[in-house]
Amino acid sequence: MSITAFVIGLVVFFIWSRNEIKNKEKKRREEKEEREIQEFNDAANKVVSLILFHKRTLAVKRIQLIRKDDYGNELLEDWNKEVSYFVENVLRKESVTSHFLFNCPMSLDDGPVSVESKLYYLQREVDRIAEWESSKITIEATHEGLDVDKLSGEDFEIYCANILGQHGWDARLTKASGDQGIDIFAEINGVTAIFQCKRYSQPIGNSAVQEAIAAKSFARSDVAAVVTNSVFTKSAKELAQATNVYLLHYAELGGFSKIFIS
Repeated sequence: MSITAFVIGLVVFFIWSRNEIKNKEKKRREEKEEREIQEFNDAANKVVSLILFHKRTLAVKRIQLIRKDDYGNELLEDWNKEVSYFVENVLRKESVTSHFLFNCPMSLDDGPVSVESKLYYLQREVDRIAEWESSKITIEATHEGLDVDKLSGEDFEIYCANILGQHGWDARLTKASGDQGIDIFAEINGVTAIFQCKRYSQPIGNSAVQEAIAAKSFARSDVAAVVTNSVFTKSAKELAQATNVYLLHYAELGGFSKIFIS
């Protein structure tokens, strides 16, 4: 073998070796990235499953807390606070969330994904799941074949608010606490109204009317009404008549707006 051939062979060998080393390093990096992505996705899915476990509660909270201003813009401040509270006080107490936030390295083109970015991702997922579930609740609550008598008290409130909304009211559910007994606050043609919603199997007595009176005073609303799937006792009717509280079966909600539309 000539020296020239030997040198050429040696050069070719070194080039091949270098390429092999580069290919192996590239393969190791790709495998590492694939493992990181898989671990990240697995951990994220476990946290999302926690969110899904609470999806019903989150959906109702979203319905209760998001309101609209006079221009139709959604006011998200209260809902965003609730999302932050849920992430901090529910999700972050779980070990799977800690693992996702602190033990799952993940890098993008501009560097590693920070804990703050992961928290932002969780907040977005909470909002996405709550919005999806609340839309489903709204659809269910307007279904023609709905058996109202089988609804929970919470779902009955949503159902009544949807009927009011379909008939011209700007209706919103109130918070579960701090509402002074108001289930729905609504407005139509400048008239404000509070609604007590009672999904009961027994007749509705005086206490519901008394709650409506107090709630009307607290909210300084023009109108107070008690809505039910049941019937009212004689004493409840007498008290309502004396205090100008409307007593309604939910089937009457559709026509209730006609009183206030000239």
